[in-house]
Amino acid sequence: MVEILAPAHWIIELSTLLSGDLNEARKLSRGWRERFEAGPQGVFPINLSVTVSQHYCLAVHLQGGISEALKLCQESLKRARIFKQPFTHGMVLIHVGWLYQVRREPEAVREGAEAAMALGEEHGFPEWLEWGRWLHGWALTELGKIEQGVAEMEAGIAGFVPMGGVPRQAFTAAILAKVYEKLGRIDQAIAMLDDQLVRIERSGERLDEAELYRVKGELLYARDGAGSSEGESCLRKAIEIARRQESRWWELRATMHQCPTPRPRLSGRLVKGAVLRVLYGMARPLKSLVGVDPLNSHQVCCEVLRPQPCPRQYLQYSRTPRRRNILRCRELKENCQGCVLMHHISLASSQSLPNG
Repeated sequence: MVEILAPAHWIIELSTLLSGDLNEARKLSRGWRERFEAGPQGVFPINLSVTVSQHYCLAVHLQGGISEALKLCQESLKRARIFKQPFTHGMVLIHVGWLYQVRREPEAVREGAEAAMALGEEHGFPEWLEWGRWLHGWALTELGKIEQGVAEMEAGIAGFVPMGGVPRQAFTAAILAKVYEKLGRIDQAIAMLDDQLVRIERSGERLDEAELYRVKGELLYARDGAGSSEGESCLRKAIEIARRQESRWWELRATMHQCPTPRPRLSGRLVKGAVLRVLYGMARPLKSLVGVDPLNSHQVCCEVLRPQPCPRQYLQYSRTPRRRNILRCRELKENCQGCVLMHHISLASSQSLPNG
């Protein structure tokens, strides 16, 4: 009976995660990970304890446990290699690739994607082959080979169709849409996101819904300008969904939306409140956001957003009258996203933050 129930509980746990209920997914993952490690799994083709750990890692990351999630993922990858189960190994490689992708580490993503593609070809696992192809394509776009990367990403998504679709297909559309923006294919990207939003309403797979709205909002701003009311509506919708799911990662991304300063139509009060609330939940060791050790704060902020690596090792304060306490990257001579976030934190302790 236990051998029959174990896969059923695994499916329930995965479905809970994909629905966007992160708190319940973490609860189920913790409990069943221990049971799977101690009990039999029957003829199920994957190691349940390892794969449930990967689901747990994703939930932890989205709720702000950035370093914890990375550590757990790396441990799961080591365990998958020890068990020598190809299907489990492939699944873990893809999950680790997702994590490195949102952390903007293309070299790590490319390495894992190549391993997943090789494993998929060798053992005949089409899902891991296509996921590996898609991840590899994204890594290439980040490394400057945009056209080649887009072709691989599109081929990977096309490869999901004969399988009837795969979990997190909305996430693939959101990432590809941002790459389309670089090529000027904004209308195509928006249409693709609209299709995925319709699919979400039909399937109930809401894990990446906030990210879809965030990306759509950014694309509308890029197409229609900073005064786009529809773009603002999408960003606010993304923040609302992320808060409902208690996904601090998606909330912070939607609040800052990869822009060095807030969009004109998003009020400073909204940005200030979201940054303070989100960062405090993500950086639990920071008991106070005012007067904390700036080196640790900068490291946390860059790790949270990480749109691109920040090479700065030391802080340099700008003491100009209008922009006091803006932290700058010494080598780049410009603000990285972590520095921008620290700027908003410093402003949050004063009354000088504009509301418009």
